[in-house]
Amino acid sequence: MTGSSDFTIAQKLVDHFSAAFEATVAAIHVELAAGKKPRGKRNHPKLDHRANGMPALSGGNSWDSDGGLQYADLLERESDSTNPFHRPRFEPGRFAEVDALIDFIRTNPGCSMNYAPEPPAEGGISFDLTRVQIELQLAHAANRFFQRYGEVACDSRKRRAIMKPFIYGLFDDQLRVTNIIPIALVKFDFDRIRLAPDSYVIRMSDALQRARWAAKSYAANGHDGVVSAATHAFVLTGWHWPNQSWIAVIHDLAAHTPPLREKIEELFGALRLVTGVSTGFAQELRVARGWTHFHSDAPPEVFAAGARRYPEEFDNYGWMRDEIPVVTRDTMHEVAADLGRLRSIQDERFALALRRMNSAMIRSDVSDAILDSTIALEILLGDRAGEAINYKLKMRAAALANLETPGTGDAVRKAIGQTYDLRSRIVHGSRGRNRPNVEVDLAAARRVALDTLRRILRIVAKYPHYLDPLRIDSELLLG
Repeated sequence: MTGSSDFTIAQKLVDHFSAAFEATVAAIHVELAAGKKPRGKRNHPKLDHRANGMPALSGGNSWDSDGGLQYADLLERESDSTNPFHRPRFEPGRFAEVDALIDFIRTNPGCSMNYAPEPPAEGGISFDLTRVQIELQLAHAANRFFQRYGEVACDSRKRRAIMKPFIYGLFDDQLRVTNIIPIALVKFDFDRIRLAPDSYVIRMSDALQRARWAAKSYAANGHDGVVSAATHAFVLTGWHWPNQSWIAVIHDLAAHTPPLREKIEELFGALRLVTGVSTGFAQELRVARGWTHFHSDAPPEVFAAGARRYPEEFDNYGWMRDEIPVVTRDTMHEVAADLGRLRSIQDERFALALRRMNSAMIRSDVSDAILDSTIALEILLGDRAGEAINYKLKMRAAALANLETPGTGDAVRKAIGQTYDLRSRIVHGSRGRNRPNVEVDLAAARRVALDTLRRILRIVAKYPHYLDPLRIDSELLLG
């Protein structure tokens, strides 16, 4: 907001909301003094752990009240005997401060981008969106106060602590967001490790586990069993979303963002390059940092975008498997080193090859994985002259392997030869479906193809000047 007039309007909005908040807290104290006791939140997510160590999350029950204490519900009272479920807390005329706040927002529709204009009435039916939003925000703010400080009076220091992040949420043009991406069906032997200035891995707390389960109902694509089966997560910091109305922000934060998805794929690519582990993600989380719109009782506010970027076999009770791969801290130091190399390469061919590898490693169809792998190898090692591609790839890959580990070139050359032989049979429809053990052959070939591709990608990341295949020829084969 700009100008003294806008500043005055903004200050009046804050003053009105603060007054309504204090009136709400004071009214709750009256109910407490009368002997009423708050109940816990219903439908609070349940968190257990399976025998394999994976979390088992589920929705709570309407008859259980084991979530955060709902102090604002003490203000509920029946106003209509014909509708026992209608129990208003802030009906017009009850709190002068609340009515004044709502009137001010209606009179000054541009006072904050958090409050959208009232939608026009349709068919004679109008919906008082502003009042509904204000009532929810005040209830969540009051619950936060009591859950944080207990049943004490609201002094200026405590009020400022509750209001400060809300003021940022009211007026900041850009909202700071931390992205958290749960890593499916992998264990780690540490709680936290930094991979880069903006990236690290954390063990998710019980509170975060429950918060992401509550958020997933709005944006779930993956199987519930896969969504819950993650102990750790990648974290990406330094992201911002444009501030919008209360409802629009929810929708925007639950949407996929291509630049962010590219960074997520980089993280999983680095992990797969080093470990070859079968993993992926079924959820992207956005966590509010330093701001709130009072979408929920307990900070921080968590929003979720659904995803299905994991091996399809995970859907077949993958969360129940006995053996879960374990990644160590030492291995993650290697992942951090590879991540740094990946990010330093400004060549679209490498990024495309990495995306092909990520896709190949979550393919359910072995043939598709083989094709993805060979396409990635051609992107890395092929040239504009299309002849003798099989031969060129074998020789160039062998040269890179010998550069990294002398004496291993022959094995890599043979692996690529086998992969391309199978690729030819796949493409030309002559895989020999009646041959014995064809599925075993395919599965073994898939492992060989992916392991070879991972190795070549890591070598090229270490020696990025060899993204020019002609330099491989001149310096490693002919030099």
